[in-house]
Amino acid sequence: MYLVLDNIRSSHNVGTLFRVCDALGAKEIRICLCGYTPGPKDKYGLELKKLTKVSLGAENTVEFERFESTQECLKSLSQKGVDIFCLELSQKAKNYFDYSKFDWENSALVLGNEVSGVDQSVLDEYSKHVFIPMKGEKESLNVSVAASVVLFHLRNVSQ
Repeated sequence: MYLVLDNIRSSHNVGTLFRVCDALGAKEIRICLCGYTPGPKDKYGLELKKLTKVSLGAENTVEFERFESTQECLKSLSQKGVDIFCLELSQKAKNYFDYSKFDWENSALVLGNEVSGVDQSVLDEYSKHVFIPMKGEKESLNVSVAASVVLFHLRNVSQ
């Protein structure tokens, strides 16, 4: 499984996602840091303390790779035959509960920016969208919470 982070702003969200990936099996998931998504180290190679405080060392157990853009990352994954899913509320989106089987090893889940979501060009190019049904008044969850909900479900139905 690849977790593609499309211009995530918050170091806290990224740190939480590292911990979630570790909980899911650090050797079974790889994080792709795209665009301005922060990583465990800043552009000078210094530890990004806001992120590592939240990740609690998971940045040392989960593999990650940096890409200039989400499109560059997804092109690379597509060339490897990886199935791309975008976690986004759209007219094409399928309820994540509808997945009763899932190819964990050969898939990627794209998470979008906390304000604007997955970039529209990505949504246009990759037609598999998944959403979390909301029963309250809000239409979305925090990006790291939403990813956790969907990833744990998909991991369970992949076994």
